[in-house]
Formats: sequence, structure tokens, C-alpha cells
Amino acid sequence: MDGIISTILTVIASAFVGGAITYVVGVAKVKYRVVDLEKWRCYIQEDNDNGIEERGLLLSGLLACLKGLQELECDGPVSHGIEVLETYINDKAHKPRSFTKEQQKAG
Repeated sequence: MDGIISTILTVIASAFVGGAITYVVGVAKVKYRVVDLEKWRCYIQEDNDNGIEERGLLLSGLLACLKGLQELECDGPVSHGIEVLETYINDKAHKPRSFTKEQQKAG
């Protein structure tokens, strides 16, 4: 009878240790995945920030070209293009982006 109880206790202890090891490995995998996702999010945010800067430079260059054409007295569509572009830039300047690094630091 002592042999059976000893065997049962050994099986229970083995199951407990095995469960604990499985739990620790699972937590380590989840932590690795969270860190990996955070790195990916930072990469995407940086890429997005670079795209926004590039778009701003392109729009500034386009506006400068249109104003140069206006100075050469090319009116009509040029004046309309300047108005539309300046309105767009002004509207975008006053709208918050969906998620910024400043919001992440604050939250």
C-alpha cells in the first residue's frame, strides 16, 4: 500500500513540476512576443514619421513652384492650386495625428 501511495505522490509531484515548467515557458514566450511586437510598432511608427516629413517637404516644394509660377504671372489654375494646397496644409497642421510618440509618453 505504501508503494502505491508513494507512486501516486510521485506522479502528482511530477505533474506539478511539469505544469510549472510549462507555465514558465509559456510566460517567456508571451514576453518575447510582446517585446517583438513593441519593436515592430516602433519600426512602423518611425517609418510613418519619416513618411510624414517627406510628404511635408514635397508639399512645400510644390507650393514654392506654384508661387514661383504665380510671380511669373501664370494665374488661373495656379492661383487655385495655391489656395487648395494652402488650405490643405493649414487643415492638416491643426488636426492631431492618430497616435504620436508624445501621446505614448503621456499615456
